[in-house]
Amino acid sequence: MLGVYGNTVHLTNGQALIADDAYIRESILSPAAKIVNGYKPVMPAFQEQLSEEQILNLVAYIRSLGHPLDSAKETQQEEGKK
Repeated sequence: MLGVYGNTVHLTNGQALIADDAYIRESILSPAAKIVNGYKPVMPAFQEQLSEEQILNLVAYIRSLGHPLDSAKETQQEEGKK
């Protein structure tokens, strides 16, 4: 999931969308709803198995993994301060 959040994902139905909070939430609760190209629908659904707090925490964790470009910019900024 590293770097997924905020990026475009291409689905098997030909649709493309941004991996935002709503997409991540739906993917946790109903993972077969939108399948990303190159992946098989093997993840189990977590509908009615997680509390709202657990879902929000998972979404926040995935968001925290960030966008790879954001991480690269932060690294460059830190190196520039040295």
